[in-house]
Amino acid sequence: MEGRKLNLGCGPYRKEGYVNIDCNPLQSPDLLRDVRKGLPFDDDSVEEVWASHFLEHLHPDEILDLIAEVWRVLVPGGKFLIRV
Repeated sequence: MEGRKLNLGCGPYRKEGYVNIDCNPLQSPDLLRDVRKGLPFDDDSVEEVWASHFLEHLHPDEILDLIAEVWRVLVPGGKFLIRV
């Protein structure tokens, strides 16, 4: 069984098979959420996190907090894919 996958800051670029997350309701995300306030998932419950052209819009301190939060929700051996 394939695990949960997240697409952080999806904007208009939704990914099939992912929970598309954005803080802008105009993007019609699957989950309306400001991820700087945390991810609403249990520890070790996410297989993959995708962040494309997203991290560069955060303050450096916010990036470190987000990475810690992604680490918390990723299963052991999970993937955090970043494109900047």
